[in-house]
Amino acid sequence: MQNLLTQLTSLEMVLVGAVVVSWVAVALAMASLIKVKRQEILVHNAMDELKRSVSIGNNGLMGMGRKLLNIEKTMQRQQNRPVAAGGVGTAAAAAKSSGAQARQMKPSQVNPFAQFATEIDAQPAKDSHYQQASTMLAQGLTAAQVASATGMSHAEIQLLAMLNGQAASVN
Repeated sequence: MQNLLTQLTSLEMVLVGAVVVSWVAVALAMASLIKVKRQEILVHNAMDELKRSVSIGNNGLMGMGRKLLNIEKTMQRQQNRPVAAGGVGTAAAAAKSSGAQARQMKPSQVNPFAQFATEIDAQPAKDSHYQQASTMLAQGLTAAQVASATGMSHAEIQLLAMLNGQAASVN
């Protein structure tokens, strides 16, 4: 090895040095490329998670919007229906006008607001599910666990977690 180094001229030494420096530069470039690829994967995963979160939010908002529109249409139909003879659309007023007819009618036909009132009465039960789900999420349960315990959909749980500023784990 000593003989080989002594036999090289200074120009050859410069050439060997340049080759070593170029190999080091190539190695650094490869390391940088690997690091950039890893960052690209992380950014891509974050974008996918963001898209999924936005999709969940949009689906939940669209569902709530449809429900509000249905309630609004139901209320509009109820307001446009004629009122029973006694001035109030109740079972008692319908029974006064025709007892046999009133017995054959469904409660929602006798009282046009019966269906709407039933929906309103069911609302506190749903609110308690949302409160229970929020509590469970705050305790660290996963979205799947909360969904199975409350009977709510997985999308509802994730939307609830986003609204409360909590992270609902998928597993």
